[in-house]
Amino acid sequence: METLLNLIHNHVDIAHWIILAGLLAAGFFIPISEDAVLFVTAYLAATHPESMYKLFLFCFAGVYLSDLISFTIGWMLGGRLWNYKYLARITHKDRIETVSRFYQRFGFWTLIVGRFIPFGVRSALFLTAGIGKMSPARFAFADFIAAIISTSFFLYIYYTFGKPVVEYVKQGNIVLFSVFISLVISILTYKHLKKRRDRKGI
Repeated sequence: METLLNLIHNHVDIAHWIILAGLLAAGFFIPISEDAVLFVTAYLAATHPESMYKLFLFCFAGVYLSDLISFTIGWMLGGRLWNYKYLARITHKDRIETVSRFYQRFGFWTLIVGRFIPFGVRSALFLTAGIGKMSPARFAFADFIAAIISTSFFLYIYYTFGKPVVEYVKQGNIVLFSVFISLVISILTYKHLKKRRDRKGI
């Protein structure tokens, strides 16, 4: 990751292509932080305003296409995903099953909210949609809206406030992740209690 960021800083003239390539690589689950790339993009746009629109456009394209790549991998592999050691190591089956429940319960809003949650939740979102055989057209449209919202938000605050806001974003991500985990626990607890009540005929 550090190598990619240094490469972007040292080659500003082709930074937009490096940003696009890095984000596309993340779609194949190469460990590249989308948040870090968004911050560097905003920083470069602030220091090189003549390239701002080009940087933002390539960054959004990379984010969106990366999501489609992950979705396609899930669609093509389905349940065979865990036959591949690398994918099995970076995608937890329990997390995929949990996100699947969120899709069933909240639909489109799962993508909107989930795009703001790091720690592997984002990649699980796209894989789960693919594994669950969500309509490609439906996913492409829903994720396009979700990517516009999340990417525009992060690029705007990074561009406007710079590095001081990074810590606040990290804290916000932790809060969102905590809420996500709390919801998961609540849903699982509810389902468990409901099954017990059903067995007892209550």
